[in-house]
Amino acid sequence: MLLSLTLTNFQKHRTFNHAFQAGLTLVTGENWRGKTSIIRGVLYALFGSTASQVRAVNLVTRGEKTMEVQLVFRAGDREYAVTRGPNKAELRRNNEVV
Repeated sequence: MLLSLTLTNFQKHRTFNHAFQAGLTLVTGENWRGKTSIIRGVLYALFGSTASQVRAVNLVTRGEKTMEVQLVFRAGDREYAVTRGPNKAELRRNNEVV
């Protein structure tokens, strides 16, 4: 289950934080507001730029030098946090680096 997503200088979002609730999450909004960027952020956190089908350098918000994505999720009884940027990838399980 997804617990939270934080995007920093990621495509349309200079700063985006969201805590997910149990159940279904629906992302709605007008065109060009960053809905796809949220999905790309989840994909990028888990699988890198190949999953988002966009090179990491093109995921950085225009005018910024770098970006970062943090995704926190639970699988079974363990909590994981993935932090990823163009030159960084870190996975924590129960707050310890894996």
